[in-house]
Amino acid sequence: MPGKLRDRTPMPVVQKTVNSDGCKMAGFTLLAIISIIFFLFSCNPHPDASAGKATHLIPKDTKVKNERDNKLFVFVGEKITITSIPSAPGDFDSGVKAKYLILQWVYGYYDKDTI
Repeated sequence: MPGKLRDRTPMPVVQKTVNSDGCKMAGFTLLAIISIIFFLFSCNPHPDASAGKATHLIPKDTKVKNERDNKLFVFVGEKITITSIPSAPGDFDSGVKAKYLILQWVYGYYDKDTI
């Protein structure tokens, strides 16, 4: 009815309590979402790259002289062997001799499958 004031009794306030099960479930959900996203981005999108050295991730630009003449080779590899190189007395550093299996060419050219 117009002109009449409404009853101004306060409404009861309902409080939500967060229990530990809700936090655990939210954490699990977040972990599951992050895991799925990580899995999707880690999958190999190139079907021909499964053969390993079939493609270069970064092709060499042969039009530029500096890039054409460089000897840089970048790869993803798996360690086969590592042996220590004996150092002479008084040397401040030591060295190792390592052999790697080339799994993926990233940049540059190398004609063997181990380096």
